[in-house]
Amino acid sequence: MTESKEDTMDQVNLSPDQTDIDDVQFGRLQDLKNANPKPLLGNTEFQLQELDFQEDDPQRVPTPDEVPDHSETHREIPLEIKRSATVEALIGQNDDLAARLKVNLRRLTLLENENDRLRQIHRALEAKNNALSDEKRVFEEKESIWRNKEQKLESVVHDFRTRLPDYENLAEKLDRYKKYHERIKTQVKPFIQQLKSYADSLMVEIQKLNGELADRELTIDQLRQDKANYVTEIEKIRHQAESRQELLVSHYERLQQEAATHVRDLQLQMGRLEERAQNFDEMRAREDELSNLVVALRRQKLDFERETTEKHQELQSDLGQLRGELAVALEQARDLDRKAELASGEKARVESHNQQLEEQLGSLRYLWSTKSDELEKARAQLAAMEKLNAELSRQLTSLRQAVETQSR
Repeated sequence: MTESKEDTMDQVNLSPDQTDIDDVQFGRLQDLKNANPKPLLGNTEFQLQELDFQEDDPQRVPTPDEVPDHSETHREIPLEIKRSATVEALIGQNDDLAARLKVNLRRLTLLENENDRLRQIHRALEAKNNALSDEKRVFEEKESIWRNKEQKLESVVHDFRTRLPDYENLAEKLDRYKKYHERIKTQVKPFIQQLKSYADSLMVEIQKLNGELADRELTIDQLRQDKANYVTEIEKIRHQAESRQELLVSHYERLQQEAATHVRDLQLQMGRLEERAQNFDEMRAREDELSNLVVALRRQKLDFERETTEKHQELQSDLGQLRGELAVALEQARDLDRKAELASGEKARVESHNQQLEEQLGSLRYLWSTKSDELEKARAQLAAMEKLNAELSRQLTSLRQAVETQSR
């Protein structure tokens, strides 16, 4: 401090009285320094618990461009004071802090831009994740719809399989009816033809017998007439004709008995033929009913086979299409799951990076606030020093004037 005082005295070339004034000024500077024993600038060792840090908006902190220029103030300072080592050290430290402040502001701006870009990426990824979640829900709903359709188709196929034995039983019954119909055609029809031919032959025989009976009745009538004609002759020749009459009567009775027995046989045969004809009519009606039933069953079978074939084909095609669509939907759902997993991983990575950047930003803001406080303190001290220097220069000027007046 003695050397600085001597340098100041050599530079100004003051008298001994002025040296006393410099001692007074130096004493005031020493008192000001002792009043603030803490270092003015460059002290980065601070206690976090002693600071009340608040995260302020960086835009409220004035930038180096917004800080008023003190060059004019520096110019107004007298050259003697500028050459003071303390003031020069303060000005150098102030310039160094201003340069550091510019660098920190640039870094902070870059970090804020990077943070904004990462936030935009984060929002885009969140929107994409939401869209993927919506698509996933839509595909899950479609998958549930297809599963319901598949369950319905499986129930229809199950019903068809359960009803298939009934259809097979109907087919077996239809085959039995067909076989019965064929057997009727092969066995009953020849027998019916035989019955018809036998009935025709019997009718011919009946007609013949009726003809013979008519002829015999004519013969009997003729004989009766002959008997009436020959009654007189018979009476005449009764004695002669008794033997012959007895023979004729016996022969007539025998013929009558034979005719009666033959008529009874014919009546029995007619009854049998009528029963056979009635049975034949019933069989013919039964055959017609069976034929109609066979035709109806055949039509029902054809319709049922056609319907079942069409339904089976439709079910097969629908089932194949549904399986294909279900496979595509499942593959798309798997792709969406993979995309969602990738997006969630990317989101977690971006969130962690964003958190790191926010932590860095918080630390930078803390450092910025600390440096701003230190800078404000330095500015206040610098303003106090400037005021003190102005007061000292004024006093120095007044002392010079007093010395000049005394020397005159």
